[in-house]
Amino acid sequence: MLKKVLLSARCAALRSDLAIEVVSEYDTDHSLKRKKERYLRCGIQEVWIVSTEDRQVEVQHARLRPRLPGDDELNISLIPGFRISVQRLFELTWE
Repeated sequence: MLKKVLLSARCAALRSDLAIEVVSEYDTDHSLKRKKERYLRCGIQEVWIVSTEDRQVEVQHARLRPRLPGDDELNISLIPGFRISVQRLFELTWE
């Protein structure tokens, strides 16, 4: 019961349709899997796992899970008209 209450509290803080998780050097495959599962259980429709090391984006959705290399394009139905190549995403500088 307590676990369910804690999950509900966490989900209340995640009021979003899209989650973008940037992989850090401290993330493990297991921790990333748990994060993706938590986001989806909380009702987030789509999760992007961005690996700057591999220069790839893994898209996790209830129905599909592609891993997109640099020559592919990201688009999302949640943001009509949004498109960006994976390569361009990694070329951007975040200042």
